[in-house]
Amino acid sequence: MVRPNKLLGAVVLFTLILVLGTLILALANEWQQVIIYVRSITIHALAVSSNDSGAVINITVTAIKPGSGYVYIASSPLPTVESGTFPSSSQIAALVATYLANQPFNEYNFLVNVEPTTLEIGGPSASGYMTVAMWALITNHTLNPDVVMTGMILPDGLIGPVGGLPAKIKAAAQEGYEVVLIPYGQQIYQTSSGQVINLISYGRSLGVNVIPVMDVRQAIYYFTGVNMSIPLIQAQALKTTAYINVTKFLWMRIYDRIISTGAINSTDPNVSSYIKRAINYASQGMYYTAASLGFQGLINYYQDEMQNYTAPAIRELAQSIK
Repeated sequence: MVRPNKLLGAVVLFTLILVLGTLILALANEWQQVIIYVRSITIHALAVSSNDSGAVINITVTAIKPGSGYVYIASSPLPTVESGTFPSSSQIAALVATYLANQPFNEYNFLVNVEPTTLEIGGPSASGYMTVAMWALITNHTLNPDVVMTGMILPDGLIGPVGGLPAKIKAAAQEGYEVVLIPYGQQIYQTSSGQVINLISYGRSLGVNVIPVMDVRQAIYYFTGVNMSIPLIQAQALKTTAYINVTKFLWMRIYDRIISTGAINSTDPNVSSYIKRAINYASQGMYYTAASLGFQGLINYYQDEMQNYTAPAIRELAQSIK
């Protein structure tokens, strides 16, 4: 007959063994969560200093798997310009890159280490380039070292506008790069002084091939040779939603303003080029693109007009466009 105290001791011992076994299994499972993928790549982003001179800064991007969907930024000095849009655009870059790679976003972490030397970073102009780098990391592609890029990544993969393009192109040429990718629509560029520059011709004079890209998929092609199709929304599908009506209404409002202001007759290429392309896209039913281009044309038109306005005229103009 087993005594009660011995029986209790046996039960306790068995329980301890069971608990210990459970902990060992749990730890074993934790030990299995090791990093199975670490890869880094350094890109050479184009930047502009406070005195408007161009420069090339190194940004090292590292992809780690498994992860939790975090993007960590390391820089000295820390991003300060433009209210921290560098960190937020880096997060968008990771989202777009993993989507294009057909990978779950929350399975990766990205480390972004910036070496700005004497330059402070802050804006989103390198985020398109970082998207390409992140995509290349998780798909095991290498980047063409003769290509550099500037442009803001948007959540749908489009490349948005940035500033300081002439200085950036000049810096790229001085560093020996052969191809500079810029946002589509900015190839006719107006400087802060009002000078209008054809950036493609400007790049050619410096020995650089300047190529406008509309979508990050196009940038991936120039960097890696991988030809990714850009998805198009069928017009028939759009007609089943309110999208077509809303965007057409938006375009018509802008078009009416183009007519009423006289911008339609502008001879300034930085105005007329946008308006002509806007009208062309509208004729194809691509009203959102038309509205975007038309709006930029109007902005350029108003900027030109305001240079010749008196203070009362400027107040009247501001009231009319409010």
